[in-house]
Amino acid sequence: MENTLDPKLSKASHASPLLTGDTSDKAAGGFSFRLHVSILCIFISLFIAITGCITYFLYSRLSETLLLARGELFAQVASRAAERIDRSLRPLESIVEHTARLESLAQDRGAADFHLRELFVDMQRRYPQLASIYIGYANGDFARVIAIHDNAQIRERIHAPLRAAYALQILVRLDDKKAESWSFLDSNGKLLDQALRGSPTFDPRIRPWYQPALDANTVIKTAPYVFAATGETGFTLARKALYLKGAVIGADVRMSEMATHLTSLRPTQQSDIALFNAAGDLLIHDGVAKAIDARPLRNNMPLAPVKISHINNAVWSALFNAIDQRAQPGQLTFDVQGAPYYGHIEKLTLQSSHNEYVGVVVPRSDLLSGA
Repeated sequence: MENTLDPKLSKASHASPLLTGDTSDKAAGGFSFRLHVSILCIFISLFIAITGCITYFLYSRLSETLLLARGELFAQVASRAAERIDRSLRPLESIVEHTARLESLAQDRGAADFHLRELFVDMQRRYPQLASIYIGYANGDFARVIAIHDNAQIRERIHAPLRAAYALQILVRLDDKKAESWSFLDSNGKLLDQALRGSPTFDPRIRPWYQPALDANTVIKTAPYVFAATGETGFTLARKALYLKGAVIGADVRMSEMATHLTSLRPTQQSDIALFNAAGDLLIHDGVAKAIDARPLRNNMPLAPVKISHINNAVWSALFNAIDQRAQPGQLTFDVQGAPYYGHIEKLTLQSSHNEYVGVVVPRSDLLSGA
């Protein structure tokens, strides 16, 4: 009997090894695919990590470079601010020094007053930061030239005619009584009008520049105060006369003009510039006039200098707290309510400047903007 297999069983028997081989090949192929995917994921992760590290490194280096470059920029701003103050005040110091050395002051009072008028009017044409220049005498006499220009408030305050650009005020003692005369000049120095005013109460000897100048052998600078003639806020450069005992030459410098000089140098919107001294007195800044206006005055003078702490500015307070009392020039870093700031200070070298510094402050975010 012929031994034959069922064709289906025969196909099954022939197919069985192939089926078994297909299953193991598929398993091996699946493992290999998963391995390739895992390796690819690892490489992708490594690539992302390395790229992130490189990016962070490059950003850090870029930030450091940007901080360094802009730190140098702010150092230059501080230097330019110091130079601008120097250029604004040094000529005025020279005027005061020169006038204080005039021998004619002790010879002919009338001639001296005329000479001073001509000199002072010429100086006020050249230097708009000058509010007035004057001389105060030991007996209380006084001569002053006031720059009016187009200031309506000053014109109204001193009752000057419309075309007057300058006013000459003279106070003299006659028969134990004071007399006050006013002469109003146009922009060319031509006399427009004159007036006599009785019972003047002004006394130069109680002003904040008089006694300190007598006590010094150089030009002095006062703390900011309110000028008696114009009502403006500013400070005075003063020097005692060398050939007339008890006489003092003074020049009033407008705070508004000086603060505008500094404000124009601000390189960013959040940066700020000021002039202060090692004692923390604020000498030039937008906030000085406001601080004086808010404080009690005696004879238009603040009872004490305006301190940095008086203007309620956390940035300047933090800067000053970060400065060694010697206030060495250079760059400083400090925090204001958790925000990092940079500062730079430059020392002034003016005759009237004693331990006075120009400071520039800027938030770190301004330095990094655009990084």
